[in-house]
Amino acid sequence: MQSRVRPMTPDDLVKLRSVGRPAVSPDGRRVVFELKRADAAANRNFTQLMIVNADGSGLRSLTAGKFNYTRPAWSPDGRSLAFISDREKGQCLFVMRMDGGEALRMTEPDGVVHDFAWSPDSRRLAYTWQPMTEREKLERDGKSDEVARRPQFKHITRLFHKLDGAGWWNGLYTHVWVCNADGSSRRQLTRGDHDHSEPRWSPDGALISFLSNRTPNADLNSEHLDVYVVRPGGGGLKQVKTVNGSCRGHAWSPDGRWIAYVGTCFPRGKGWQHLERIWLLPARGGKPKELTREIDNLCRHMTLGDVVGSGFEVCPVIWSGDSQRVFFLVSEAGATRLYSRSVSKRDLRCEAGGNVNICFAQRTAGDGPIAITMGTITNPGDIHVVEPATSAGPRQPRR
Repeated sequence: MQSRVRPMTPDDLVKLRSVGRPAVSPDGRRVVFELKRADAAANRNFTQLMIVNADGSGLRSLTAGKFNYTRPAWSPDGRSLAFISDREKGQCLFVMRMDGGEALRMTEPDGVVHDFAWSPDSRRLAYTWQPMTEREKLERDGKSDEVARRPQFKHITRLFHKLDGAGWWNGLYTHVWVCNADGSSRRQLTRGDHDHSEPRWSPDGALISFLSNRTPNADLNSEHLDVYVVRPGGGGLKQVKTVNGSCRGHAWSPDGRWIAYVGTCFPRGKGWQHLERIWLLPARGGKPKELTREIDNLCRHMTLGDVVGSGFEVCPVIWSGDSQRVFFLVSEAGATRLYSRSVSKRDLRCEAGGNVNICFAQRTAGDGPIAITMGTITNPGDIHVVEPATSAGPRQPRR
């Protein structure tokens, strides 16, 4: 008997759940992922962390309550999970032992952590942190009377003073920090009137790379980003990428020779004329090499919708354990698929295709499985596992 079809109602929208960023354990046996839900009474969305075994068993929540928990990342030794949460006023970095125990806060609550990365030895974390203004702290703490007594105006000093999804710029810049995995020994590594993003460790742990636009009048060259490196103990910065162009989703090769990224190379102000593809940058500095010129599409997720919250985030490039192959997303024909390519020869391969929307792809171990968030036009998305060595295509954990 055929089921009756009825129109969608607002109540149906509230019931929708969407899966976000996945994080597969180094041994490939478990996947942690974001699950966003709507709360009609609070008129808000909340994101919690779930965990499931790779065979689909043991699905359970890691976090609960009316807070947001995002960007899960396993430590390389598989013993801990780091994530960002607003459960203690600010948007802080937390670390949770996966054998039990309460999550520990790593960063000060009077600021916002945007991104982070584990060191290869699992002993430290690099992160980007933007401090709050005094007014933001008062608003956060519900001190509306004190806020009302303060001047009610905004002094605009830069072109990009307000962005969708971010709101008003608070006048303070985002810098790179490093701390031990217990939250001790916090150290600020960058300074100045520049924003910084995507802190990433070199494979030997000797350097931390990050992105920044330090060109004159940077807001007039907003698509441009360079790669810089700094030692975890501090010191001078070294600029690695020096050509004009965009750069996001950067990742070190396991052998430490290359930094792959999603981007373009163009004269100042001409970025709109170029497609974002995969580039290889010598880690010691030099001219980047375009790797995927044969792809006449964007090498990033651009199949946008109103349910899955991937926005305009660029998924980092994924390396094979032998540093000979890269994995990346490609948006084409109304879909976003997972591709791979050798760094030395033209052998483009579709690892997960079809009429699908792959929002995120992540791998923790060098040649372990790749966890992806993949949906279709009728399914907001679910977690799948891709094992490139088997060429079997994506596999959804059984339930």
